[in-house]
Amino acid sequence: MTDVSAMEDDAGVERERERAGAQAGAVVLSMPPFGEGAAEDGELRARQEREVAVRHSVAAMEFALAREAACIGHLLARAGLAFDPLTFIATRILEASEAEQADPVDTLGFFVEDGSLARSVELAAEQLDTLGEAA
Repeated sequence: MTDVSAMEDDAGVERERERAGAQAGAVVLSMPPFGEGAAEDGELRARQEREVAVRHSVAAMEFALAREAACIGHLLARAGLAFDPLTFIATRILEASEAEQADPVDTLGFFVEDGSLARSVELAAEQLDTLGEAA
C-alpha cells in the first residue's frame, strides 16, 4: 500500500467515524496534540473544581436551612403557632449576609435567581409534612 492510499484509507476511516457519530447523535471531539493547551486545561480544571465546590456548599446550605426551618416549624406547630418557611429561610440568609459583610439585597437576589431559596423552602415544606405525619 502506498503512502497516498494509506492516507486515503485514514481519511475514509475518519469520515466514517464522524458519520457514525453524527448518526448516533454524538459529538465528535478533536483533541489538541499532547502538551498544547496544558495551561488552559489546568485553568479550566481549577475553575471547574471551584464551581463544583461552590455548588456543593450551596446544596449543603439548602439542606441545612430546610432542616432548620422544618425543626422550628414543627416546634411552632406543636405550640399552635403559624410558621412560614420562606420568611424564616430568607431571614437566615440575611443574617448570614450581615455576618459576611455582604450586601443583603444582592445576597437574597443571588439565592432567588439561583433557585436555592425556592429549593430550601420546598425541602422544608416536605420535611414539615413528614414531621407532621410522624406526630
